[in-house]
Amino acid sequence: MRKYSIIKKERDFKKIFQEGKKINNPLFTLIYLKNNDPKNRLAFIVPKRAFKKAHQRNLIRRRFKSIFDQINFQTSGLNLIIIAKISLAEKSFKEIEEIIKKTLEKENLI
Repeated sequence: MRKYSIIKKERDFKKIFQEGKKINNPLFTLIYLKNNDPKNRLAFIVPKRAFKKAHQRNLIRRRFKSIFDQINFQTSGLNLIIIAKISLAEKSFKEIEEIIKKTLEKENLI
């Protein structure tokens, strides 16, 4: 069972985009907002404009899911949105994992 649930509702996305803290990275943009839920909620956005083929978008989503399955969050009640950038396609799984973990540690989320 996953340690997080998926954000699906448009109003949740709007709230996170408007009120959340944004962290830009060469590989992805991370937007997070703390809430009172007992469980963390995540959404992975892989734009069709950057990744034309469906198998590329699915690969990146699977990598994100795998990385976040391994992460132990210190806090609960986080809403996270990760938006992939085109430069992500050139990186290996390990490189992506290290960069995501460093970014989350820098923000004291893990």
